[in-house]
Amino acid sequence: MKLERPIYRIETERLVLRPWREDEVEVLSALILANLEHLRRWLPWANYEPEPRDEKLDRIRRSLVNFKNGEKCAYGIYESVNRRLLGCVGLETTSDVADRFADPDRAGEIGYWLDERSCGLGIMTVSVAAVTHVAFEAMGLCHLETLPNHTSTPKGEPRDTMIWVMDEGGYKASPAAALTLLATSETETS
Repeated sequence: MKLERPIYRIETERLVLRPWREDEVEVLSALILANLEHLRRWLPWANYEPEPRDEKLDRIRRSLVNFKNGEKCAYGIYESVNRRLLGCVGLETTSDVADRFADPDRAGEIGYWLDERSCGLGIMTVSVAAVTHVAFEAMGLCHLETLPNHTSTPKGEPRDTMIWVMDEGGYKASPAAALTLLATSETETS
């Protein structure tokens, strides 16, 4: 299943979510490297890092093609003021998710990771809410779920967060539905 009308840029009061650009390969690699211990606790792909520059660049290019084709939307999470990269939130349709819902062609899954220094500040809560908003309002999905994931409080204490399944009715009653944001479908990602 492909996502209807992928949204390329999402702006909230303090964050910008957009696809990575090829010229950001070093920034992305540095953020992953700085967070390897943190990421390896939760994300299997982090065990294959650090990845050579050419492979990371190919991964970014594939991500951009997947985005354009509506297959997966991987958003870099950036501070809106200084544009510092903080992590990633992604939306995709998968057979694992689709098989559990009555309308499998309109089901999706959200995954995410965040710079450990940014955990516990509400950044991922806003990012997931923003992606949830555009998934239901602009991309044609009617069911979403997140992967079980863990983050840390500012004191380093682990906690489980954002593990849920949502349908259209649940979305309309959630804070994500009331979120004020700017979402654009143009491919410009500056």
